[in-house]
Amino acid sequence: MAGQPVLGETQQEGGVKLVLTLLNATTGQLLSDADNPRPQEGLFSGEAGRYFDPTVILTDTSSHTFKCKVLLLSSDIDGALVKIKVSGPGLCFVTRAFRSRARSNKSDTKSRNKRPRSLPNNSEIETALNLFDFSDLFDEELMAAIEASKV
Repeated sequence: MAGQPVLGETQQEGGVKLVLTLLNATTGQLLSDADNPRPQEGLFSGEAGRYFDPTVILTDTSSHTFKCKVLLLSSDIDGALVKIKVSGPGLCFVTRAFRSRARSNKSDTKSRNKRPRSLPNNSEIETALNLFDFSDLFDEELMAAIEASKV
């Protein structure tokens, strides 16, 4: 069914349930909170460290953007790459494999000596986003769906 439109009759009563999950790219295994050696973290966190719900129900008039941080590091699963998967009835989108890495600690001495940057204005942000090509992160089906949603 890959590449085919989802029929209206496929929609569940009350909307289509989409679930965001994390996969081990090497084994294809679905990863869970138990795979994170830091039990208080889980796999994802939401914006500003808030709770992240990986499940959403979409209706014919709604849209959703998953905004989260991946907390599980590749080093936690023997250096394996990971993939993000969004799935629902009759559809499945999977990103390309990537390495989940930690950012440097804010208390790092190198970062303390740097001058703080000024915040960019909205036009600078839009320009930066338009310059970056996200197509290599997703498969062709997802990119086609994203382009179709812009119309």
